[in-house]
Amino acid sequence: DREGMNQFLDTLSGEVDITISEIASRSHFQNKYYWGVVINTLLQDESFGGYSKYELHDAIKEHLKVGSTSKMSVYEFHEFLDNVIRWAATDWSVRIPDPDEDLF
Repeated sequence: DREGMNQFLDTLSGEVDITISEIASRSHFQNKYYWGVVINTLLQDESFGGYSKYELHDAIKEHLKVGSTSKMSVYEFHEFLDNVIRWAATDWSVRIPDPDEDLF
């Protein structure tokens, strides 16, 4: 919103230092898909009964040998999602819906 930014800049007086940088962390859409579709789909399978969503997330990270996912770039989180989906299909015969299949 360049116009809104310009209006905001017009309200400033004196010297200011502004830094603009691209946000490279995972997108809100990816995060919503992961927790709303991927994790919920796995939790509906009897193999994962008894896990909380956070315990399942930790188990997935441990299995895939991944540290924190919160600082992953969009590309890194995309790769993580692909690996989770592949693991669910090959090891557990659980099909995770594609993002465009599910309205979450």
